Amino acid sequence: MLIDYSMKEGFLRTDITVTEGREKGKTMTSIWDLNKHEMTTLIPDQKMYMVMKAPDFAAAAQKGAPNVQIEKTGETEKILGYTTTKYVIKDNDHNTTSDVWAAEGLGTFMMGRSSPMGKSGGLTPVEKELMARGFFPLRMINHDASGAETFRMEAVAIDKKSLSDDLFAPPADYRRFDMGSLFGGFGGGQQ
Repeated sequence: MLIDYSMKEGFLRTDITVTEGREKGKTMTSIWDLNKHEMTTLIPDQKMYMVMKAPDFAAAAQKGAPNVQIEKTGETEKILGYTTTKYVIKDNDHNTTSDVWAAEGLGTFMMGRSSPMGKSGGLTPVEKELMARGFFPLRMINHDASGAETFRMEAVAIDKKSLSDDLFAPPADYRRFDMGSLFGGFGGGQQ
């Protein structure tokens, strides 16, 4: 997958594009309003969007992840012109380890586990640690209990530029999707 990650003053937008398989070329877009604690998911095929409440990620990050250990290795590497430091983050609850090459001062990193269907798992323990410490990962490799690699993410470009406010709002020709109207107004817990 290719993730385009855009940040601007209290807003975060992720555009995740599938690069292989049956869904190749499809993009899922989420816009996070970090001050209102809302996530807007765009549904391009139907020119619609949904708005859901999201956890207060900053507050969650400050609470930390109690069963996570972070070790600064002292190893540094230049990635895309930024000096990164390698950290090893052990999540004892999930028996996983993440090798993270993080830069400071690039902004907030989070992906969260909220989905368009309203299932919200908040931040992963690793994300909590990165956010609490102000680290932005330019490379992250996750390993399971056996040491096998389960996930790899690496930044391929960083573009510092002015972003339009329109990027952080649904397009004007999209209409809001109301889950409550699906069931005659009953039980539509979405906003």
